[in-house]
Amino acid sequence: MLFSSRGAKVSPHAASKTLDIAAQRELAVGRFAFPVYLTAILFIITPTIDAFTNVWPPQMGSDTWRFGFVGAAANYLVSVVFGATLFCWTAAYYVQRNLLRIGMVFSLLLGMMLLAFLGDFLLGALSFKQLIEAPNMPAFKMSVGKASLKYTTAIGVLFFTAVSAYKAQQTYRAR
Repeated sequence: MLFSSRGAKVSPHAASKTLDIAAQRELAVGRFAFPVYLTAILFIITPTIDAFTNVWPPQMGSDTWRFGFVGAAANYLVSVVFGATLFCWTAAYYVQRNLLRIGMVFSLLLGMMLLAFLGDFLLGALSFKQLIEAPNMPAFKMSVGKASLKYTTAIGVLFFTAVSAYKAQQTYRAR
């Protein structure tokens, strides 16, 4: 079964020559829902696997491992945030409220998790600052600043995505 761009179920045989161009376009766009969801999920899963395999095996009890993991994972945030936003946008576009709710909750939980990561990272930076030699301090501060900016931006976009998904759900309920 296919979905039109408005979320209505459409038979694959409905794209006959009797449909006008707008209806044909709507049916054609509806064929992209599943591949776009897969792409969004791929944007979320692939960088997550890359981030974990770069610092394998996990050593959650080690302050240095956590600091290094969170710092290295900052480079993968754009892909994960894009995947979450694409997932929510697709669900809103195709009026798939359950998937929109899943994307909203995922974005909110991921944003809260990244906020915890950022807090741990900043506390780790404060404790490791005493171990950094003076010539390496500018590079250390730059790295901490860049990672912090990436996390702060990702958290903001994820929370904005969750709020937008919530408002989209409210819009669909109002109809």
